[in-house]
Amino acid sequence: DSRKSKDVLDLLEAENVHLNVMLRQLGPLREQLYDEFLSRVKETDQSPPYAWGPYEYYARTEEGKGYAIHCRKSRAGASEGGEEVLLDENALAVGRAFCDVHEVEPSPDHSRLAYSVDFVGYETYELRVLDLSTGELLPDRITGADGSLAWHSDGNALFYVTLDHTHRPYKVWMHRLGTSQAEDVCLFCETDDEYWMGIDTSRSGRFLWIETAAKDTSEWRFLDMEAYP
Repeated sequence: DSRKSKDVLDLLEAENVHLNVMLRQLGPLREQLYDEFLSRVKETDQSPPYAWGPYEYYARTEEGKGYAIHCRKSRAGASEGGEEVLLDENALAVGRAFCDVHEVEPSPDHSRLAYSVDFVGYETYELRVLDLSTGELLPDRITGADGSLAWHSDGNALFYVTLDHTHRPYKVWMHRLGTSQAEDVCLFCETDDEYWMGIDTSRSGRFLWIETAAKDTSEWRFLDMEAYP
């Protein structure tokens, strides 16, 4: 976040102080309501697993922890345990005032994990890639993204979307692993500022879908990834 105006920041800080003073008598009520809401939440829970290739993927939560844990099990031994933790959002959030993981996507060959994370709260995400065989992050870092991502069918490239000056998703890019973001290729740009953009892949994994949509209309384009190396 590059917003550094001292006058604006001083005003916001003063407003926050004023708010805390005016509402301080509601502190016990806030704690009571929080405890009541929390008592109705199943803190230790798990999403339904989805089968993909040789694995079942799922996310789970644990009591007392505020973030999800992304895991998988081998389908051959899914009933016998053998859980593999792919990404623990709680570990990412340690020491940070804010943490939001937007998407978590395994690569088509299941050897890597791509995810998007925002540590500021401005809904501008950084894309990272984890080598699942070593647990180490690849040097690839993609900044200024809207959080959505998709893998190329060959598993060696990512598609992502960037934002314009109004925070509107408007450009689709392709990033080859092992290259810099400056070398990424822009595949599509939506110049009409009434349209927002999203990406997805087909169930077969062969096609990239690009959706642009306004309030009352939408358009879909597709890219055959096998014909676009």
